Amino acid sequence: SHQIYLNGFSTSMPKFIQLSALREIPALQNVQLIRPGYAIEYDFFPTYQLQSTLETKSIEGLYIAGQLNGTSGYEEAAAQGLIAGANAALKILKKDPLKLERSTSYIGVLIDDLITKDIDEPYRMFTSRAEHRLFLRADNAPLRLLDIAVKSNLISTQQQEMFLQFKSSVNKLKKLCNDNSIMVNKKKVLLSHFLKMPKNNILDPSLSSFFPKKTSPLALFTAETDIKYEGYINIEKQRIKKIEKLNLTQIPKNINYFNIRGLSSESCEKFSKIKPENLGQASRIAGARPSDISILAIHLEQKNKPVSRETP
Repeated sequence: SHQIYLNGFSTSMPKFIQLSALREIPALQNVQLIRPGYAIEYDFFPTYQLQSTLETKSIEGLYIAGQLNGTSGYEEAAAQGLIAGANAALKILKKDPLKLERSTSYIGVLIDDLITKDIDEPYRMFTSRAEHRLFLRADNAPLRLLDIAVKSNLISTQQQEMFLQFKSSVNKLKKLCNDNSIMVNKKKVLLSHFLKMPKNNILDPSLSSFFPKKTSPLALFTAETDIKYEGYINIEKQRIKKIEKLNLTQIPKNINYFNIRGLSSESCEKFSKIKPENLGQASRIAGARPSDISILAIHLEQKNKPVSRETP
């Protein structure tokens, strides 16, 4: 028999029910349950030692997810398991890794927080942690993540077709709203402008003739939300572009921060400990000074600048 601690069973659940449930698993037919895993103290892996793929920086091919990374909650564990598992498979297949940015998903926010922030208590993924909350909505997840999922072969052909249809429907609805007008107070107003007015919505009976009858309610909602918050979303996209430029500036693994003139000792120690993969990650490390990020950016730019040679 084996003794295990298992998180997931309520302490109020009768022990014989817990055991019978566990013994349904072939490998655990003779298991003995000491006590449920709640309130069990456990050690965790220092998350600054992880890459954005959840592969450890010190041991190649070792991926870690869940509570070992200092997180709390089933959703957080599932999200990490998805990324770690996908990247382990992609590595074996010698394909590009799956990396989600803060600007594309809450999973990206979660992982970026883990590898750049000081984690001194169990981490939960709150929406308030994301700076692009208006863009990271549940309804537009297929629009944000479809291409990434297809590239990493994480969805079936049937799912891909369904999401492509949804994406096409949303784009067509937005085009209809930008191309057609409605009379408001004896003035012609674009449907998109009408929807931005207070209390107006896309389900208004006067607008039904503009849209196909069998349009998905979710597609209508997503199109309307994009239109209503278009101004704010465009501002967010501009910010995201600036962040993407930082993320594209890769930092060599063997860089010696202490040899960079002008870099503060505190930042040198933090950068050496965490080993950020790119300038974007470095800028989000707790305690990193903006002036040090500028110095590091200039240093990397000079290192990457091609050497000019005079022709004889």
